[in-house]
Amino acid sequence: MTDSTLQSPYGEPPVAEPTPARSWRHDLTVGAIIDYGPNFNNGVGILGSGTGANCTGTQQSSSGSGDGSGLVDVSPNIQADLCGTGIGVAANYGAVGIGEDTGGSVRGPAAHGSSVGLRPTTPLVSRFGMMPASPSRDTIGPIARTVRDTALVLDAIAGFDPKDPVTAASYGHTPESYTAFLQPNGLRGMRLGVIRQSMDRETDTNAADYKEVRAMIDRVAATLRMRGAEVIDPIEIPDLMSLLQASGRGNENVYETEQAINDYLGQHPNSPVRTFKEIVASPHLIEPRRRALVFAVGRSTNEVAFHLQRQAQEKLRTQVLKVMAENRLDALVHATFDHAPARLPRSTLGNNRLLAPVLGFPALAVPGGFSSNGLPLGFEFLGMPFAEGTLFKAAYDFEQATKIRRPPAL
Repeated sequence: MTDSTLQSPYGEPPVAEPTPARSWRHDLTVGAIIDYGPNFNNGVGILGSGTGANCTGTQQSSSGSGDGSGLVDVSPNIQADLCGTGIGVAANYGAVGIGEDTGGSVRGPAAHGSSVGLRPTTPLVSRFGMMPASPSRDTIGPIARTVRDTALVLDAIAGFDPKDPVTAASYGHTPESYTAFLQPNGLRGMRLGVIRQSMDRETDTNAADYKEVRAMIDRVAATLRMRGAEVIDPIEIPDLMSLLQASGRGNENVYETEQAINDYLGQHPNSPVRTFKEIVASPHLIEPRRRALVFAVGRSTNEVAFHLQRQAQEKLRTQVLKVMAENRLDALVHATFDHAPARLPRSTLGNNRLLAPVLGFPALAVPGGFSSNGLPLGFEFLGMPFAEGTLFKAAYDFEQATKIRRPPAL
């Protein structure tokens, strides 16, 4: 990194040393916890996190041992899709966090915590040492309170790692520093397309909070225009819902998991569990997680259904690239969720986080506003492969123009 100091607006200056050496320790119930060592933490914490949907908290199954409550509304019944790392960052207990985003576990906590969360292009950041969930979608990204802090962390973790060969695709695609894209008039001249199509069959378009999220996107689009961007609203992705469904979501994205986790555990001979089946049977696993993971037992990538999913992924990728090319778009914009954060034990409906993982494209979640109940609402900039700089450019200008984020009153 060219600038090793994370710029915090809340008083404490966390420091990140250039390209820290990674070390990893195994967590029985969740996966691998990233420990970036003492050189990455001079006074303020880098909050590492578990893997899979557990890394920073997801709907109903925020960790192997329990759900998490949001820090913006400290009611124990609020489901804010935040656990561990996400809570720590949202509450200003740590400067930044790093988590796995296989289906949205960085961007969900960011959206529900009035934070910034990046899912990078899948091969951009090494996953070495991380317990896998779905290797074709697994990646690691930062969650922070500002766009600048997010860019600084990506400076430290992006790039080729021979221990994770897929990152070879990132060669030649990493700038000297992503902070070079943080420009005060970054939105000027950009072309952005707003996706308003629902991506989740459980979205309730008649719900009051759905309408609040739509109004939030209206305000976002207006701000983007005010900052000089040309906004195509709406932009249509043909067959979006059906292709997302056919690509495998939730309990249908199961074919890679068992073999990948068994391979990972095989690298840890001192692990208290040796197989994925032992994890599923473990008494330390909460029942919602067990019910989700059991669908992956006995499945493999040799099954025809897995290859049909990959075909649907490729078709959706082509559709999105075609729409972006035809409309000369720099990025797409969409709500992270179609609804406001739900109260436990319910999940937040209208989950739109799957699009980026299916595509393998980068997506940056940023604060977009608040619901009538004062709960954070987030949206995402989604870009072309290795276009993280473009996303930072747009998000930084938006962030500086709006100053939406509010730290929680603790």
